[in-house]
Amino acid sequence: MKQITYLWLALLILCSGCSSPSEQVSSPDGTICLQVGNEGGHIFYTLTKNNKAVLDKSYLGFVLSDSNLSEGLEISGIRHSS
Repeated sequence: MKQITYLWLALLILCSGCSSPSEQVSSPDGTICLQVGNEGGHIFYTLTKNNKAVLDKSYLGFVLSDSNLSEGLEISGIRHSS
């Protein structure tokens, strides 16, 4: 599960010009798939294993007492590395 967390964090950190609404990355054997996307200014992610949902669509962001850091977001780019 730590590897999934690191994969998720790495993808989010590397997000910097994405022209499509969502991107996905899969484990080397293809059994685990993480999808990250933008839906109306809200960044989301989903996780599947063997084509079955492990995490349904979950939105990212923080809502603080004086500001909302979960709206008006965009993925400006994605870099892949190994």
